[in-house]
Amino acid sequence: MNALIPARHEAVLRNQDRLFRTLLRTVWQKSAFYREYYFDHGIREHQLAELGVSALPFITKKILMENFDRVVTDARLRKSQIERWLNDVRDPRQLFHGDFIVILGFIGNHRHFCLQPHRLERHEQHHGGPASAA
Repeated sequence: MNALIPARHEAVLRNQDRLFRTLLRTVWQKSAFYREYYFDHGIREHQLAELGVSALPFITKKILMENFDRVVTDARLRKSQIERWLNDVRDPRQLFHGDFIVILGFIGNHRHFCLQPHRLERHEQHHGGPASAA
């Protein structure tokens, strides 16, 4: 067995943990919804560095969409504005607020995906292909 495989596996796990911690800190700091939701479920900011995914409270797509304006981490994104923009703008090359690619997805109820092109390009560079909108 190649001795590099366990080392690579450990490196991947460390990177995943680092990205997870960054995500937790970002949503705590920039999303009023997540900060309150986690707080209401007994999670405090000082615990974020130690929490595992299984310690986070379950959340449904319905709850996320009902609280969309408070879930997002960029205050420029408002559900009613995005829906109006999707209805009025037919050119997929046009950016919402000059900064976001907006995609409408359907699985049961519709969802909105707002991506900044520079972040999408960075994702493709690091992961070798286009980001999936899941």
